[in-house]
Amino acid sequence: MKMVDMLARGGERLRGVCENPLGEVRYVLESVWGYERAYQYAHGDEELSEGLSDSFFGLVERRRLGEPLSLIVGRKEFYGRDFEVTRDTLQPRPESEVLVDWVLEWYGSRAAPSYILDLGTGSGCLLISILKAWSLEGRCVRGLGIDRSEKALSVARRNGLHHDVGDVMWMVGSWDEGVACRGEGELLTVSNPPYVKREDREFLSEGVREFEPRLAWDGGEDGLEKIEEIVRREKRVLGCERLFMEIGMGQVDDVRERAEFWGWRWLGSRRDFAGIERIVMCER
Repeated sequence: MKMVDMLARGGERLRGVCENPLGEVRYVLESVWGYERAYQYAHGDEELSEGLSDSFFGLVERRRLGEPLSLIVGRKEFYGRDFEVTRDTLQPRPESEVLVDWVLEWYGSRAAPSYILDLGTGSGCLLISILKAWSLEGRCVRGLGIDRSEKALSVARRNGLHHDVGDVMWMVGSWDEGVACRGEGELLTVSNPPYVKREDREFLSEGVREFEPRLAWDGGEDGLEKIEEIVRREKRVLGCERLFMEIGMGQVDDVRERAEFWGWRWLGSRRDFAGIERIVMCER
């Protein structure tokens, strides 16, 4: 089958499924088989093997059934870098880049912390993005990514190796496991914890509900279960100096109330690209 015909048929099968069907099937062909866009346009009449066509349409069918494109190709861009993703990790999203921006901005004219702890690290995109930025500036910061899922940590480890992140550890465990790994110096904690209310599950997109791990998005009955766990334990158990954390829509007042109850000094919130108060910051 000619490349141009295969792409056209693939795009037709995704009509009504996504905003840019032809763009998505071109992305699949490029990402999985290495046919760059310029080559696709210049060599549309090239005959492709039956095996490739069959595999291609298999991936298109997965997309038609609602699987996120990032899982089909096995990677997602975050903060200018590609990260491996699987069904064991939350997919990196643009709103989380606001957290990275704020951390780098805050420490831009300040001494970097000695340690950075990422709670619920998933793919490792937050920790790796911050450490890479500081590494390029010549700042030496030790990193620790913690997750309850060994499978998610395997993905994070591979992403750390791929992006050549140096002094970083990956640990299976609960939020307070990092206390044994901390030495002297300032500890910064970042986190994108589960914050979806259990009753809001039905409002999640099929891509999240069916293809991303519930452990990564289910925040309990009120959506604040893991958030409160973090502000309680980070203050009392780990002695964290500063905390940057992603939260859900409409949660900022409740998060502030809980943070201040546990003795944090509230430093404010940042809105994401949709205008939602998405990232909060507090310190000891």
